Amino acid sequence: MNEKIKNYPKTEFFEAIDTIGVPHPFCITPKHVAHASDNYSGMLGDAAIQSLETKLGRPTCGVQDCNLTYDQHEQALLVKCKTKDEALTKAYLESIVEQCQKDGFAGFTLMLDKSLE
Repeated sequence: MNEKIKNYPKTEFFEAIDTIGVPHPFCITPKHVAHASDNYSGMLGDAAIQSLETKLGRPTCGVQDCNLTYDQHEQALLVKCKTKDEALTKAYLESIVEQCQKDGFAGFTLMLDKSLE
C-alpha cells in the first residue's frame, strides 16, 4: 500500500484506501523475471525493469499493444465512496485535489461501497 494515502482525510462517506494503475497497472512478464534473476539477484524492482527497457530499447509492459514505458505508468488515488450524493462527492474531491497533485498522483477514482449497489 502506498504510504501517501495516510495523508488523506477519512470521513463518514469517503476514505482513500489504495492506489490504482493508470491507464492500467504495469504488467510484469517472464522477460522481467529472467532479467532480474540474471542481473539483480532476483530483485524485481524499479531498477531491474528500467534496465531491461534500456537494454531492449523499448517499453516492456506486458499488456497487449501497450507502448508506455515503466515510468509512464502512473498511479491514481482509489477513494472508497459510501454515498451517491454528487455535491458531497464533489466537495470531498475538491478538498483533496491539491494534495493529490502534490503527491504525484495522476488523479483519483471512486469505488462505490457495495452496500450502495
